[in-house]
This record gives sequence, C-alpha cells and structure tokens, in this order.
Amino acid sequence: MHRELSEYHPKGEILIVEDTPASLKLLSDLLTAAGYGVRQAPNGELALWTAQSRPPELILLDVRMPGIDGFEVCRRLKLSPELSRVPVIFLSAQHDTDDKVRGFALGAVDFIAKPFQAEEILARTDAHVRLGRAQRQLAEERANLEVRVNERTAELEQVARTLEREVLIRRANEELLRLSAQVFESTLDAILITDAAGLIVAANPAFTRITGFAAPEVTGWNIMRLAAPNGDQAVFDAMLRGVFGGGHWSGEVQTRRKSGATYPGLLSVSTVRDPAGHVINYVAVFLDISERKA
Repeated sequence: MHRELSEYHPKGEILIVEDTPASLKLLSDLLTAAGYGVRQAPNGELALWTAQSRPPELILLDVRMPGIDGFEVCRRLKLSPELSRVPVIFLSAQHDTDDKVRGFALGAVDFIAKPFQAEEILARTDAHVRLGRAQRQLAEERANLEVRVNERTAELEQVARTLEREVLIRRANEELLRLSAQVFESTLDAILITDAAGLIVAANPAFTRITGFAAPEVTGWNIMRLAAPNGDQAVFDAMLRGVFGGGHWSGEVQTRRKSGATYPGLLSVSTVRDPAGHVINYVAVFLDISERKA
C-alpha cells in the first residue's frame, strides 16, 4: 500500500486530524507546499475511517477534539494490524508531562506543541516519514529473508539425513551472518547491540562517527550512560515501558557525544529473543537529526 502511494506522492501521504479549521488549513498548506500528499479529517471518527480505507505514511493527530479524542484514536489505530506501525505525532497546545507519558505509552512517536513552527513541523514530519520507511523496509527485508531461509530449509529437508544436509545448512547460516555483519558495518545509522541486561556488546562505525566514542570505549557500558543528563525522563520511562512491554519503541531522545555536547536523535529499540522466548539482546538504531533542528 505504501509503495502504491509513493508513486503519486514520493515524499509520502500525511493524514492530518485537527478539529480547528484554521490549524487544519495551515498544516495542509504547509505540507502540500513541501511536496507531501495530504488528507484531512476534522474529527476522530472520520480519521479512523480514512486511515482504514488507505493507510497513510504518517498521522498528525490533535490531542483535544470533541467526541473521540486523540488518545482514543491512537489507541484504536494501534489495535489495527494494518495501522499499528503508522507513526503518530500528537499535536497539543498543552505542555503536560502526563499527556506526553500517556501519548508515548499509546504508541505515539512524537509531540508537536501549538502554536506551530513551520520548520519544526517539516523537520519532524520528514524525519519520522524517513524512519517509518526505513523500518518498513527492514521488516520487508526480514520477511523476505525468512521466506528464503524457509525455502532453503525445505530444500535441505528433502535431502536424506546425511552429512551433506548439515553442511548446506551451516553454509546458509554463515551467509546470513555475513550479510548481517555487512549491513552492521556499512549502514549510515548508528547501531548498538546490548545484552539482556542493557550492557553494550557491539557498536558499528556509524556510531563512532556520530558520537565520537570508539566501540571499545563503550563496550560494557549500560546504554543509558549515553543519554543526555538533561533528557526528558518521561520519554525514557515510555521507552522502557515500550521495550519491556511490547518488544519495540521508537521516538525522539536527547543523547550525548564524547565531547559532552548533547543533540537530538530518532531512536528505534527492538528486542531479540531466542527460540524459547527469552530476551538475549536489544538492538538500538539511532539517527542524528541535529542538523534538521538547527
């Protein structure tokens, strides 16, 4: 579905849910001028129907609306298999930490405060559309890889229980490991891998380029040591609930470089489990967005 939409709107299609006509027009005009496809919904009921009829790449969702408010809309979206991974950014005139905690707990990826700043709207929208596309691409590649592995396994199972079968399986696994290592080393996004206790066991070259920390320096650190000292505790609490409760979390965080400077980034954390369901690792993918917010 998202691929079909990109043929018409290469930058992505955004669903704006806002009950104030002036704000709805302002956001629509701004995003349309920036090259996005835009659909509008003035209330929660219409937003749910519109999203189900054609899932957008991102939803800008007003918190305070008559009828179904933004929190309830977000909750229902996350219950839908087709819509659960669509990024939701809340729009709010309030600066209530409880609202942010509730929003992040429901699965929102970001908050934008009213009155709107055009540069912030565009920067956050662009960042989350890109991150959403990257996550979908990774999911598709993982699914395709699983299909190929299953197909190869089926072929191997047709071979008599011989040594040749074991050799072929081992070679297939080694190739998968080689491909994974190549992605780890060459991607432009920072990647950290921790053990089940949150202690760093591996960091890729992009992490060193972005933060200034070499991999050996941070090996054995708890990953939370990289958080900015003045970071939003509500965001980190929401991250921990998302990772421990659902196995995944993504959103904006403040982190620090080796120099001590802090900067904003988009963080995606996923849980890795063994066949028995036990947590063995956490994988954190980090995108530096400081230049967009400068």
